Amino acid sequence: MKAKVPAQMPAAVFQGQGKLAVEKRPVPKINSDQDVLLAVDASSFCGTDLQILKVPPGHPATPGAVLGHEYTGVIVDAGDAVQDFKVGDRVVVDPNLTCSKCRYCQRG
Repeated sequence: MKAKVPAQMPAAVFQGQGKLAVEKRPVPKINSDQDVLLAVDASSFCGTDLQILKVPPGHPATPGAVLGHEYTGVIVDAGDAVQDFKVGDRVVVDPNLTCSKCRYCQRG
């Protein structure tokens, strides 16, 4: 059962050297029967994000990049093939753990 999902979400967007802004961005859609969609409760900046924001930057980034890739949330939608999780489950995302099989992992 799918939860109500807004059309837009806030995102911390890198604007260029030393600049960050919170912008509204479209909420992603379920594109595959193996996808899940989260309502993010909390997101944090890691050392890499802070290096991106330093002046001069200590790590490269393209303006428009969304920062804060470590987060927690609740699953609000899931593809039909998702078996280990369900809508309403609370999850923590570790972006360094990969399945190495899906199109996102294959793409890098």
